Amino acid sequence: MKRYQLYVHVDGFWELLRGIDADSHITAFQAAMALLDERHANLPIRLEQDCEAPQVLPLVDYALA
Repeated sequence: MKRYQLYVHVDGFWELLRGIDADSHITAFQAAMALLDERHANLPIRLEQDCEAPQVLPLVDYALA
């Protein structure tokens, strides 16, 4: 399960409309479409997936090798 946020662009700002939990991008998009109503018809939307923290690898000093 992944977490997505649905934003709507209103008066020059991105406003968070709602969080969505979904198994795939397709199901998240379908859920987002179901959440939008008539007042969002002409507004830009953004569906953003949370990402996990990247794995951080230790730095290796090749100059000393």
